[in-house]
Amino acid sequence: MRKAFAFDLGKVLFDFDYSLALEKIKDKLGVSPNCVIDALFFDDFALDFEKGIISGYDFYLKFKESFKAEISYPEFIDSWCKIFSLNEEVVELVKRLRLLYPVYLISNINELHFNYLYQQWREVFLLFDKLFLSFKVKAVKPEKRIYEELLKEGFLPEEIIYIDDRQDLIEEGKKLGLRCFQFKELNSLIKDLKKEGIYIFSDEEYQQLIEIKEKLEKAKNPLIVGVGSTNHNDKVGVILASQLKNKLKIKVVEAELSKRYLNKMEKHDFILILDSCFFDDTLRFKIFSPSIYDFSLKRLFSHLQKRERIGILILGIKKEIGEVKEILKQFFLRNFSLR
Repeated sequence: MRKAFAFDLGKVLFDFDYSLALEKIKDKLGVSPNCVIDALFFDDFALDFEKGIISGYDFYLKFKESFKAEISYPEFIDSWCKIFSLNEEVVELVKRLRLLYPVYLISNINELHFNYLYQQWREVFLLFDKLFLSFKVKAVKPEKRIYEELLKEGFLPEEIIYIDDRQDLIEEGKKLGLRCFQFKELNSLIKDLKKEGIYIFSDEEYQQLIEIKEKLEKAKNPLIVGVGSTNHNDKVGVILASQLKNKLKIKVVEAELSKRYLNKMEKHDFILILDSCFFDDTLRFKIFSPSIYDFSLKRLFSHLQKRERIGILILGIKKEIGEVKEILKQFFLRNFSLR
């Protein structure tokens, strides 16, 4: 089954604390800070703002009048927005997941908060395939309209893994058919996702795939070569290449490596070799350089590198682990697909 992820923002991707804002302006309020907190959390005071029905300035006027606040608009923006802190562990999880799966952000958020967060942490928002923001959609969770916008991406409800901190929103998501997980802390979430069949790369695997991704993206004319023999037990590289052929923006070939074939590689500035191998550690795949990879043609690779200054890496794949081929296939299709 295809899968995609939809992350909530508040208390998942970012933590926030309105008391930080109210502490700054408590002497300028005509009511207690607790009165403001109650209005925000129990009376939906900011609902029309989160729906994008009123502007930031109109919300400021509403805030000023309702709470008898003696505060300028710039002071209000400064205090209202500086309440967030980044949950770096969740961001790291998103980075790993996005190598295999589409990731979306779906959030009840107002325009002032989003603009502030985007200015401070733009690189975080660029991790997501698309943002579904309540003030732009003109609907808030759990209203169906915001979820319908998400489903327009082409996924069935049961294919979307929805992560939110609020139990009430989790329950509503389940009613719509989404696969829902309440976020409490990272380790329990990771355990739940693994039970769901989600593959999460280890630190070393993640770093190696990032290296491959960057080299393939940087190269002007890269090539992926699956090597091995379908008649023997070392066929993983060939099979993976055959499944990727004509599906990537990068040329993919299957080859029995020979000196004659290596000469055809001279027009490429980076070559990624896919080959089955054995290595004695917990990794399912591992990058090797031609200089340390122990096989009979490494001298030919060395010659090719010296003569043509071609970058070459070998992605060694453990042949005894069946699912690793599917994981790597998904990685290449996700990041280099023709579509």
